[in-house]
Amino acid sequence: MPVIKMQTTHKNVPDDFEVRFAVHMAKVMKRPESQIFVAIDTKCRMTRGRLTDSHAVLEVTTSTPLTPVLTEEYTVAICEFLHEELSFDGDSVLINYRSLSPELIGFNGHVLAENRPVISRDKAMYIIGLLSIALSFFILQFLKYI
Repeated sequence: MPVIKMQTTHKNVPDDFEVRFAVHMAKVMKRPESQIFVAIDTKCRMTRGRLTDSHAVLEVTTSTPLTPVLTEEYTVAICEFLHEELSFDGDSVLINYRSLSPELIGFNGHVLAENRPVISRDKAMYIIGLLSIALSFFILQFLKYI
């Protein structure tokens, strides 16, 4: 359930911008559109040093574990979209990413962790034990020939 919050000083953000942004990010993040939440704040005061040109600060929060590869992909897609839609240059956009554990996100009356399959520690140790035995057996077959 990604949440994208954008604060901007841009004066001419179209009324349906957040819908187009949500649809775009659903494709980028490979999620259903209904899972992408977008909030736009156009009434903030912001500066970068002494520059008062149009800027945007975004916060992207998701339950997906984030990697440098993913955040780079998301950053490129967001900056390209903002450039096409609002004529932002890349250095006018700052994006902060946060990855939250699913049990810290509530939706539809439940936390997201409740919707995920749970494996107990005992079951995980049992599976690891079986895999260790299988791997040992596999390695022993090759040691016969040495």
